[in-house]
Amino acid sequence: MHPYELIHIHGGWHVVGWMENSGRMRMIKLERIIEFKTVNATFRRDSRFNVEEFSSTWDLHLEEPPQLVQIRFFPPAASEVDEFRWHRTQKTKWQPDGALLFEARVRGLHEIARWVLAYGSHAQVLKPKELQDFIRKEMAQTAARYDTPDTETQKRSTKTIRRPRARCQTPVTKDRAQVAV
Repeated sequence: MHPYELIHIHGGWHVVGWMENSGRMRMIKLERIIEFKTVNATFRRDSRFNVEEFSSTWDLHLEEPPQLVQIRFFPPAASEVDEFRWHRTQKTKWQPDGALLFEARVRGLHEIARWVLAYGSHAQVLKPKELQDFIRKEMAQTAARYDTPDTETQKRSTKTIRRPRARCQTPVTKDRAQVAV
């Protein structure tokens, strides 16, 4: 990775840079970095790089075209959603019944799906259908887990894999670094 920028968003630190192996820009949460070291090679930062493209929620997949997302938030989540600027394209409109209509043009539905799922029954995706279907499937799978009579057996069979913490032996300069993820 050629690290271009270190940014703090979504409650954590991320490095943004060019990934040689995939040939595209990526944003990686620092906690996911296993190891990094300085190298005796330099790279030139792309002059077209714009950190703003990486500093807002739900634009982590820049190769995907933007899509209009419409979500209806019900109280008490409506007030919480309205208090924060989640995306640079967002528009919100209060509804007569106390719900909040949220709209934004985002890239990559996977990240916004996790956000919507966090609000549970207080959120309803109106558009796009692809996001509606994904949320419906996830919620059905979640509900099915609670229908299982023996949750203790299920807990014992679930395995958690922990990643080691990042290790850094030498300081990293902006133009000389290698990151393994």
